[in-house]
Amino acid sequence: MELPQQHERLMELIGHVRDGDLDAARTQELEAILAADPAALAYYVEAIDVMSMLHRQQGVTTEPEGSEAATAPATGPAEPSTRLSQWSVAGWAAALCASLAVGILLGGKLLPSGSSLTTSSNEQTALVNLQGSEIATLSFASGCRWENGDRIRFEGQRLANETMRLEEGVAVVRLDSDVRLVLEGPLHLDLVSVDQAVLRYGNVVFRGNGELDRFTLQTPFSKITDEGTEYAVSVDRAGNAAEIHVFDGRAICESSESQLANGTRESIEIDAGDARRFLDSGSSETIELATSRFIREPVLPRESPGTLLANETFAYDVESPDGKKGGIGWAKPWKAGNGTKTSSNAILRPSKSLAWPGVEVDSGSGSLLVQGNTNLSRIMKQPIRMDQDAAWYLSFLVRKSASAGNAKPGGWGYLTLRNSETKVGHISIGTVTRAGTPRVTHDGRVMTSTDALREDTVYLFVCKILAQSEKADQISIRIYADQDDVDTVEPTAWNITTRPVDSDSVLNELKFSAKNSPPTQFDAIRIGKSWSSVTASYSD
Repeated sequence: MELPQQHERLMELIGHVRDGDLDAARTQELEAILAADPAALAYYVEAIDVMSMLHRQQGVTTEPEGSEAATAPATGPAEPSTRLSQWSVAGWAAALCASLAVGILLGGKLLPSGSSLTTSSNEQTALVNLQGSEIATLSFASGCRWENGDRIRFEGQRLANETMRLEEGVAVVRLDSDVRLVLEGPLHLDLVSVDQAVLRYGNVVFRGNGELDRFTLQTPFSKITDEGTEYAVSVDRAGNAAEIHVFDGRAICESSESQLANGTRESIEIDAGDARRFLDSGSSETIELATSRFIREPVLPRESPGTLLANETFAYDVESPDGKKGGIGWAKPWKAGNGTKTSSNAILRPSKSLAWPGVEVDSGSGSLLVQGNTNLSRIMKQPIRMDQDAAWYLSFLVRKSASAGNAKPGGWGYLTLRNSETKVGHISIGTVTRAGTPRVTHDGRVMTSTDALREDTVYLFVCKILAQSEKADQISIRIYADQDDVDTVEPTAWNITTRPVDSDSVLNELKFSAKNSPPTQFDAIRIGKSWSSVTASYSD
């Protein structure tokens, strides 16, 4: 990154951005330099990106409590002023994103509140969280009612350092540090970083491996550090007492800053099987371990109303899928062919479902065999909208048969989600590929698994589709073999994850397509709004 000639002043102004003291006069000066010199703009964007990265590595991702942060409207950035109109769209977007990053990360605004490039506070209810600033995932939510004013939450949502106020229900937060928090409402929890959170009140069950980095959970009475621990913490809403119950490992409790201010200094080690109560007076006492009082493992609902959107078990008594309309959540029957000719290489297998260990197979259900050259599609009642903040999940069983002796080399087979009208914006999952390993294509970007599927083995594919209206979307695939344990909640590890892609597509069609494919059997297609809606029967 080279500094443009005759722009030593630019470096000084970037320093003011970094320090959060860019006043109105300096802002106008910086805008003029960036508008007049593309090289200066490129240097500025790269400098801001480097600073943002360094601050993320240090765990600084939002404003300290009570400070002022830059905001942007939920519907997108305001129109630039006329004097910046000669900027390219890409340059303007990059500069604005970088400006917001600095405002959020460093405590200052690039633009003053009176600028045409800022928005009023009533146009924004939460900080803009830029790509890469997230630290956790809301991996499970059951019966949850969030406090009014808390941002819209959904299972699968990525979380930044933010406040979570849960009035009732149970939720699971998985931090990127491989820490799991089970939240039980009513609760007020502040996510600070990948290794720190603050519990104001409520019940939390913590589980972490404690191998390298330790996680700190702060309460009004103590600072709790884990050593490969599972423990529960309860803080009453009135702020009179807090309890810690250690189920596994060891937890170290140190006096909080408020207790230190009152002259109380204490460090207590609590081993598995022990529990302790901390009082606002600064004292503490040993209490009986309460193993049944806390929710350590969330109960997965068999069927959550509205979460399973579509299901197909291929319960037909004929071989041709063309025109068949079984299952739930579909707007139209299966249609064979690509508009020019009918495909006869997709065959129904009545009463021949794919078996999964521990799952009872309905005697009336079957499967779909895809081979050779195939085109088969169906329209969903409820589309997957990539222009909204939501997460969708798709699961299916698949088994690839041993290649026939006369099979042509280089065959492939995909299950695709796309728009039935425009035929674009697709998400394609390749179970049979020329490379021999599964792959995912999202709007032309391809990511491939490192492991090939074994022939004549049943696999469960679970696809998470994370759509974000103000940020890039992302697709993740988890592949389970029939001897693997299926996660009860959304996992932290995936076999394939695509690069972030901005997409506003509306995907309403599911399609099987293949060319020279060996026989591949599909079964139990499910589309839902939660991990458990498409995996519950496999994880019991």
